[in-house]
Amino acid sequence: MKRKIGSLIKQLVRTLLLLSMLVILYSYAMFQGGFISWFLFYSVTTVVLLGFVTALFPLRFISVDRYIQKPYLENGDHATVKVTIKKNVPIPLFYLGVYDAPPNSIRVESHPGSFFFMLFKKEQTYSYVIRGDKRGVHAFSEVELETGDMIGLIKRRRMVRVENEIRVYPKRASLPMAFSSLRKAIKLQNEGNSSRRMTFNETLDFSHLREYAPGDRLSTIDWKVTARRGELATKEFDTEDPKGFTVLLDCRADADEPFEAAVEWVAGLVHHSFTEKDVMNFAAVSSNPLALNKTYEQKQLRQVMNVLTNVERDELEESVQLHRSFSLLKTIVYVVPTVTDKTTAMLKQLSSRGYKLIVFYGDEGNTNDRVLRQLDVHLLAMPIDQNYKRRRRAS
Repeated sequence: MKRKIGSLIKQLVRTLLLLSMLVILYSYAMFQGGFISWFLFYSVTTVVLLGFVTALFPLRFISVDRYIQKPYLENGDHATVKVTIKKNVPIPLFYLGVYDAPPNSIRVESHPGSFFFMLFKKEQTYSYVIRGDKRGVHAFSEVELETGDMIGLIKRRRMVRVENEIRVYPKRASLPMAFSSLRKAIKLQNEGNSSRRMTFNETLDFSHLREYAPGDRLSTIDWKVTARRGELATKEFDTEDPKGFTVLLDCRADADEPFEAAVEWVAGLVHHSFTEKDVMNFAAVSSNPLALNKTYEQKQLRQVMNVLTNVERDELEESVQLHRSFSLLKTIVYVVPTVTDKTTAMLKQLSSRGYKLIVFYGDEGNTNDRVLRQLDVHLLAMPIDQNYKRRRRAS
C-alpha cells in the first residue's frame, strides 16, 4: 500500500513539473515572441504528446518468440536462447524493455533482458546464454515487456506467454575398468554356454508368454494365443543375447545425493552400451515402474536418457516393482543407491533364477556390505562425489 501511494505521489509530482514547464514555455513565447521561443514551445509540446501516444500504445500488438538453440543439454553444457520481438502494427515506440524470465533451476550466464529504441524498426532480436547444471525438464513460460514516454511519466508493462522447455540430461559417470573386465568375462561365459549361434532376439528355451510391447519382433508373437485372447502376446525365452545386458535402477534411497549419483552411473552405462554397440534394455524399479525394451539404436537410447531426466527418488519404505511386460536379459546390472534388506532379497531372487548380476551400490554409510558379499554377485561401489554435494547445496 505504501509503495502504491509513493508511486502515485511521484507520478503526480512529475505531472505538475511537466505542466509547469509547458506553462513557462508558453508564457515565454507570449511575452518574448519570435521564432525561437515559439519553436521551443511547439517542439516540447510535440515531444510530450508523442510520448503520451506511444506510451498508450497497446502492447498486445507486439508478438514475442523464443528459440532455444539446443532442446537437449548434457549436464554442464551451454545453450543460446534467442528472443525476437515484432511489432504487428507500425506505431513508433520510444523504447521497449524486454526481460525473459528463465526458470530458477537454470543457470543464466548472461543477462536475459535487453533495451531497444523502436521508433521505426519493426523487429528486434537479442540473445543470452544459459547453462544446464541440474537434470530435469525446465520450462520457460513468460517474457516481460515495458514501455513508456521519454520522461518516465507513463509506464506500461505486459507479461507475454511464450512456452518453451529444455531437457538437461544427467551427468555421465565414468565407469571403472573393473566393469569392462567383468562384462568381457561374462560375455565369454555366456557365449560358451550357448549351444548354437544366436541373433538379436533368438533364444534357446521357451519360458512363458507376456503382453506385446513396442519394439518386439513380429517373429516372437504367438498368433494362436493372440487370436484366443484378443490381444497381442509375445513369447519369452530363458536365454538372451550373450552380448546384451539389462540395467535396473532401484529408485529407493535415503537421500538425494546417493540417488542422483546412481542416476549418473546409469547414464554412464547407457552411454557405454551405445559406444560398445551392446544390446541393452532398461527399467526403473520404483513406485511408478518404467521400462524400455532391448535397444542399441541412438534414438531409443535417447528415450532412456529422457526417462533418467524425469525419474524421481522413492522413500526406503516405498513398495516398488518392475513393469509387468518387462523381460530381463541374462546379465543384469543392478544400480542401487541405498542397500536395504528388501534390496538383498531381490538380488537373492534374481541370482537364484540364474541371472548374472553386477551390482553398483552406494558406498557411503552402507552397513550391508557383508550381506552383499555373501551373494553370488559382482560388486562395484559408487562413491558419492563431495563436489556434487556442494553443487546441490549451492543450487
